[in-house]
Amino acid sequence: MRPSPYEEQQAADALAAKRIAEAKAAAKAAEAAQKARKTAGGHK
Repeated sequence: MRPSPYEEQQAADALAAKRIAEAKAAAKAAEAAQKARKTAGGHK
């Protein structure tokens, strides 16, 4: 039995939300790493 279109949409939405959350977390981590590098490089 195939899942209903509604169930498929719910699964797709959940996956998309998870990917967006992961992308945001990765962006935050990259930003933090960049700031840390600047700080470690010393202030001019």
